[in-house]
Amino acid sequence: MLGGLAADNSKACFDANRDAIRVHVQLPFAELLATVSERLSGGSLPLKGSENTMFRMNRDVRFAKDKSPYNAHVSGVLTRGGTEKEDGSLTYLQMDAHGGLVACGFYNLPPKAPAPIRDRIVARPAEFDKAVDTTAKAGFALADGDVLT
Repeated sequence: MLGGLAADNSKACFDANRDAIRVHVQLPFAELLATVSERLSGGSLPLKGSENTMFRMNRDVRFAKDKSPYNAHVSGVLTRGGTEKEDGSLTYLQMDAHGGLVACGFYNLPPKAPAPIRDRIVARPAEFDKAVDTTAKAGFALADGDVLT
């Protein structure tokens, strides 16, 4: 499904496969978000996701160089309140024809919110370095995209 959409990212292709994309891609992804939500419900930081926290496959191409009308992936978030438009901590999930991506972080924080995090890193650099090393040994890495300036 998604591989075909990546190869032919046209309205005609999307319209011809709309029902199949819904049944074989979007609904299973919504179920994944609900299942993860259920498993996290008893934890110290319960996060919620569902079909309501999924992003549209239509792209906003008004200011983009790439005018492909659709994303060739399905994506959504897990948030504390279980809504898509939520500030604060979140987990982002994305699946495409080649695999998936899970990212955790903060979205739309007020300007003063990162200060305690920065202060702790400066005060305890060895702990931060250990956390980064442990993360790397587990096969993960910190991303430096969308950095605050």
